[in-house]
Amino acid sequence: MNGLRASSFLAVFALLSPVAAEPVAMRAPLSIIPDGARAQFGMAPQKPAASTVKLAPRAAARQMNRAVRAVASVPGSQADIVQIGQLGALQDAPVGLELGLGPDVWSGARLTYVAGLMSRLPVSFNLQALRVLEVRLHRGQAAAPAGTMDGMSWFGARLNRFLSLGEAGSVIALAQLTGAADTDAYVAAAVVDAHLAQRDDDSACAHPLPNNKMRGFRATKPYFLRLQIFCQMRAGQIEKVALAIELNEKSLAGHKWFRDLAYRLSLGTPLADLPFPPAQLDYLDLALVRDAQLPIPVGVSVLPRAAVPGMAADFGLPGGVQLAAARQVIGDGLVPATKFNEIATLADLETVGMQALPPANGVQNNDVELARFVRLLDGAAPSDKPRFLLMALTQAQAAGHWPVAVQILAAHLRAVAFAGHGVGQALPPLSADQLQAVTLGLVYLDDFLAAENLLANHEPVPALAGLVDFVIGVDAGTIGASTQLAALVPLEVETSDTQGSQGSQGSQGSQGSQGSQGVQNPQNPQVAVAVPAIIQDISPRIENMPGGESDFDWAAFQQLYIAASVPAQGYLAQQVAIWQVFDPDQRSQMLPPAFAAELGLDAPTPRQQRYAKLAANGWIGDLVLALVADFGEIAPTQLSGADFAYMLNALVMIDQVPTAKKLAREVLSRHLAALQPADLVYADPNFDVPAPELSVPDVPGSELSAPEVSVPDMSVDQPDG
Repeated sequence: MNGLRASSFLAVFALLSPVAAEPVAMRAPLSIIPDGARAQFGMAPQKPAASTVKLAPRAAARQMNRAVRAVASVPGSQADIVQIGQLGALQDAPVGLELGLGPDVWSGARLTYVAGLMSRLPVSFNLQALRVLEVRLHRGQAAAPAGTMDGMSWFGARLNRFLSLGEAGSVIALAQLTGAADTDAYVAAAVVDAHLAQRDDDSACAHPLPNNKMRGFRATKPYFLRLQIFCQMRAGQIEKVALAIELNEKSLAGHKWFRDLAYRLSLGTPLADLPFPPAQLDYLDLALVRDAQLPIPVGVSVLPRAAVPGMAADFGLPGGVQLAAARQVIGDGLVPATKFNEIATLADLETVGMQALPPANGVQNNDVELARFVRLLDGAAPSDKPRFLLMALTQAQAAGHWPVAVQILAAHLRAVAFAGHGVGQALPPLSADQLQAVTLGLVYLDDFLAAENLLANHEPVPALAGLVDFVIGVDAGTIGASTQLAALVPLEVETSDTQGSQGSQGSQGSQGSQGSQGVQNPQNPQVAVAVPAIIQDISPRIENMPGGESDFDWAAFQQLYIAASVPAQGYLAQQVAIWQVFDPDQRSQMLPPAFAAELGLDAPTPRQQRYAKLAANGWIGDLVLALVADFGEIAPTQLSGADFAYMLNALVMIDQVPTAKKLAREVLSRHLAALQPADLVYADPNFDVPAPELSVPDVPGSELSAPEVSVPDMSVDQPDG
């Protein structure tokens, strides 16, 4: 009997042993990287698992209850190597839609610092070259910055920044690559917003609601409650809408306008006494207004950026709304410039409102007048087009959207350039102001061939010809960039006596101990200057540097700067800034110290030093966001020469030379377009400044004797031997 009991116990134990061992089976060696991946990344082969191999703690193994899957090392990659990770961590993988700025853009970055920068980024841009650079940064294949942040994940913040830039398509494409919308409620909300921005309400309503295990479920619960109400309203489920609003009144307390509007629409009550809407509508607010076929409420000052392109393409909206929407996003490249021409051709310009859409920058703009000029130019004779172009661009400059107007009128600008205007040509030459307006527009479009052809058929205009030559010369200019501008390093002046006490300036021992290298001062060959060691570590990028010293006449240029008007001085200071980076003939090295100090180029400010440090350390992502946050909204006329110089220098240091050149051309052409004719004369490189009239006061003869002045001994004792 005892033997029977023992055998029965052993049989039961044998049957239950696999179940009891199941938790242990979840444990695995800590290193599970495939051998192929190890070889690709230069890692040593994995040793065979021994009986004493360290296993993951049993408690940790039980917590890892989410599925594990293999994904391609880069989305769309054809490589056989895979990376293994949990579904919840996929959004931190190096995923992107293009190569971007490289895989190491966030190397050395900290997520908390980057998150702070993201909150300072602008929505509307005055410098489009910086906007294009930021879009490339976020679309690139790069892993997330190191660290953690509360609330929204980095991937969610990245998608929301795309929405702020109007890039709804990038949001949907990135979410589809990772599947992060199934595990992160913040990502799911961004995807729904992107669908609503593209007016794809069916896809927005088809998106599954998040569950309580997803990240950000509690924070996004009111958002998805509003989404459910909107979708029920579209489906005609009026009773469910009213019931949902009544049961979730507290949850919707932060969205009273949406709640009241949806409730009144469900009951069919009048909207006359509806409370004032918030100053900024979100995508669900705008979708509810659109579904109810209501106009944009009065008092709304900001619309979600990604929704504006859809408004420009909706011919069911009033013509004024379409014109304003198209003009706002043409500069960002979200809508082609021809869309404005199409709307202007089809709209009834006599009935459209003068201000039907909130302006992007709070400036009152008259899009209807620009549309009228488009119609006039389409049917104008070739001889009349220069006059209409001047009028249109002048009004656009006053309204603050000159760059957009240039893109809209690009075809007419090029037509005038090759129509045969000029001296001895079939058509009469352009007047001075017409020639300036058309030429500056062509320079902004980077159509230098058309600009040169137009100027060649007219009497010489040195200022315009000088601008075209200068902008073209940016592409051919020599690049010299370092952590600090080579010509503007804060220099320590040391006499020969001091050098002698410290050892020979040229000795290797002195260089190693002092961390600096002596070079000859071109202003005074007897005085040497010490170049900081950081400049030696990061050599300037110099290409095709001509030999010898520059013969540029800095004294004449400084005299021109002093005589110029204040607006012209700002333009000339930006020219000097470009010479510090795109140096055609080493003139930057001969910049007089007093003039450099007057321009703010003698020593970098802490902010300018930060740009150099970020670039020198290779912190590309931090640098791009810092430049966008500091300068993205600044008008070219307000950009100081010193800030411009250090910004260009930092871009060149991170190998973004095309962006730096594009930015230089954009700033110069837009700044010159804002100058008045009286200021434009100082842009002439050959302009002779008239000598000032000096009046000599009557002084008694007894007071003409020169005062005694003690002159310090400036001689430098030469060291012995």
